[in-house]
Amino acid sequence: MIRDFCALLVAAGGVGTFPARRPQRGGLPALVYHRISGLPDYTLKGPSGLMRSRMQVDCIATRYATAQALADALDAALNGARVVQGDTHFQGVFIDGRRDLFDPASGSDAASRTHAVSIDFTFFHRSLP
Repeated sequence: MIRDFCALLVAAGGVGTFPARRPQRGGLPALVYHRISGLPDYTLKGPSGLMRSRMQVDCIATRYATAQALADALDAALNGARVVQGDTHFQGVFIDGRRDLFDPASGSDAASRTHAVSIDFTFFHRSLP
C-alpha cells in the first residue's frame, strides 16, 4: 500500500518523493511522507478486508508559495479520489488536516531556508487479489 500511495504522490506532485525524511541533497521542492496509522476494518463476522490508513505528506520548498502550490496540486489530484494503483484499490482518499510549517533551523539565507505545508490524508483501501 505504501509503495502504491507513493506512486500516487509522484504522479500528482511531479517532484522527488521520500519516506520519513528528505536526504540532505534530496533537492527541492520535495514531498516527504510518513504513515501515521493503519487499522483493519471489521464487521460482526470478522475482518472485512478493508483498511483505514492515515498518511502525513509534507510539501517542502524554499519558497512558501511553492510549498502551497504543491499542496494544492496534491489536494486537486487526491482529495476524494477512488482509484486503483498497483496492487491497491483506494476506495476513498480524503484530506484530514492541513498545516503550514517553517523550519527556523534551516538557515538564515533565503537559499537554504525551507517552508512546508503538511497534509494528512485518510483513506480506505484494500489489496487486490
